[in-house]
Amino acid sequence: MDNGGKCIYPRIEGTSFKMSFRGTDLLRVKIMSNDSKHVLVDNAEAKQFQFELEKGIAKIEYIKAKKKIYLTHTEVPEAYEGKGIGSELIRQTLEHIKEEGWTLVPLCPFVAMYIKRHPEWKELVLMGINIR
Repeated sequence: MDNGGKCIYPRIEGTSFKMSFRGTDLLRVKIMSNDSKHVLVDNAEAKQFQFELEKGIAKIEYIKAKKKIYLTHTEVPEAYEGKGIGSELIRQTLEHIKEEGWTLVPLCPFVAMYIKRHPEWKELVLMGINIR
C-alpha cells in the first residue's frame, strides 16, 4: 500500500488491524463483516472516522480525551444523502467505540438522533446525558 509512505507492518488484532507508515500510526482500519460494503477508517490525523466513497468521503469528526470520545459533526457527500451512508457510518463507529471501551459524548445532532432511534447504543453514552 502506498499512501506516500512505506508500510512498516500490519498488526492483526481480532477484527481490526493497524497500519504504520514511517513509524507513525496514521490509520486504524476496521475490517467489517461481509454484510457491509463500507470499511470504517479511523483517520487519527484528521480526527475523524470515515468511509472512502467513490464520490468523496463520509465522515464523523471526533475529539478523544481520557477514555471519552466526543462525536462532534457528521458529514456525507451530497451524492450519497438519503441512502443510509450516514446511518451505516454511525453504526460502525458505535461498534468501534464499544470495542475500544470508550465512553461516548454525542454532540452531533445526527448521532444523537441515531441513538434515540436505536436505544441499544445508549449504554455507551456518558452517564447524565439524556437522549430524547
